[in-house]
Amino acid sequence: MIVFAAAVVFLTVVIALGGLTLYARARLSEAQSRRNAAERERADLYAIVNSAPLTGFLWRGDGQESALGALAGHATASTFADFLAGLDADTAARLSAAVMGLRAGGTPFADTALLADGTAYAVTGRHAESGDAVLWLADISRTRAIEAAHAASATSAAALRAMFEAVPLPVWRRDRNLALVDCNAAYAAALDTTREAAIAASRELAPESGRGKALELARAAARSRGFSRLDCSCPFIGA
Repeated sequence: MIVFAAAVVFLTVVIALGGLTLYARARLSEAQSRRNAAERERADLYAIVNSAPLTGFLWRGDGQESALGALAGHATASTFADFLAGLDADTAARLSAAVMGLRAGGTPFADTALLADGTAYAVTGRHAESGDAVLWLADISRTRAIEAAHAASATSAAALRAMFEAVPLPVWRRDRNLALVDCNAAYAAALDTTREAAIAASRELAPESGRGKALELARAAARSRGFSRLDCSCPFIGA
């Protein structure tokens, strides 16, 4: 009887230990699955960040710094100190102070930076929900070049407009359908109206009786000069 009871107790213990072992293995497997899923997600997110047209740096709560993407002219492992080294002293000091404020107090900021090679960056510092500090660098070199070209074109256009307006004789432009699309101040003054009103009403210098002849002359001039674009580059000058 005692032997039987002992056997029962032993069997019960074995079953219990087996159940605990299975439970522990299940928990371990679940933990490993969660860890693998987290690693896959981290790898996917890192790949997305590296494929984005952005570079930057990440500082974790323990002070560890990581590079995000690659800086122009630098390896992927570049540090924030490397980035600062490519800037002038004033910009480097300003960004360094801004990053210190971001990491210490979570103070966001936005700035610009120009590397010695001419690469321009829009610099944005943000504090992530995880407590990490993130500095994003977006290459705006092409945007700045386009803006500079646009400003130069606008300046040139303004100078040409001033010359156009300074001509003491009526000067105007037509499209390929011979509709009035522009005129100078002398043209408007000859009609005792404003430039905007003259264009809106397509007013002509020629009297009503001679308008057909004037348009025919304009059509002949357009054909002889090969005007095929919507805006003729050469105006017709009236006497």
